Amino acid sequence: MKFFNHILGIFAVYSGVFVAPNCLAESIEKNFIHTGPITQDSFNHFQSAVNAGNVPGIELHDSNGASDWAPLLIKQYGELIVRHQLPTYVKGNCSSACAAIFLFGKKKIFLAANEGGKTFLHFHPVAYIFNDETDINSTQEIILEILRNNPDSPDLKVLDWMYKVKDRFGGVLVFRDIKKTGGQIFFQEKYGAGLVPLSPYTIDKLGITIE
Repeated sequence: MKFFNHILGIFAVYSGVFVAPNCLAESIEKNFIHTGPITQDSFNHFQSAVNAGNVPGIELHDSNGASDWAPLLIKQYGELIVRHQLPTYVKGNCSSACAAIFLFGKKKIFLAANEGGKTFLHFHPVAYIFNDETDINSTQEIILEILRNNPDSPDLKVLDWMYKVKDRFGGVLVFRDIKKTGGQIFFQEKYGAGLVPLSPYTIDKLGITIE
C-alpha cells in the first residue's frame, strides 16, 4: 500500500481547497450524482446507494478527480460500476480520476453542461507529487483494467498522447461539443499550452455517446 501513499494517482489533480461532494442528489431518473472531489467518503456513499438497489447509473458533475489514493479509488468505483453494469454520465468538467472512472461505464454518455459551461474529460498519467514524474506502467495498468471490463472494446490508443505531457496538468481533453479548432479530442502539452487537434480520433471510438 506504500505505492498509493506516495503516488498522486492516475489522472489526479492537486487542489488546496476541497468542496464537499454533493453525493446524494438525484436527477430526474434517480441517477446517483457525484459533484466535486473523489474521496473514500464519496465512494462509501455511492456504494451504499448501489447496494440499496435504487441506482440506475452514476452522473459525474464538475470533478477535478482525487488528491490522494486515486488508483485505489478508481479501482473501487470501477469494480462497483462493472459489477452492477451501470451506465456513466458526465456533465461539466470530469478530470483525472473522474475521467478514468467514467470509462468503466456499460454505456458512457456526455450530458450538456449548465449554461456557459462545457462538458469534457481530461486524462493525464499517474504522477508522483514529490517530483512531478509520470509513471507509465501504473497508468497502463488502469487502462488495461478499463479495456478488460468494456465489452464494446473502445479504442483508447488516443490516450497514449498522455505520455507526452510536460507536467501533470497537461493531457488529453475530450469535449462533448465540436470545437471550431478541429474536432472534439485534443492534446495539451502542459498547463496553459495550446490545444492540438487529435484527428481523426472521435468520441464514438472511445465508446462515448451524447445526450
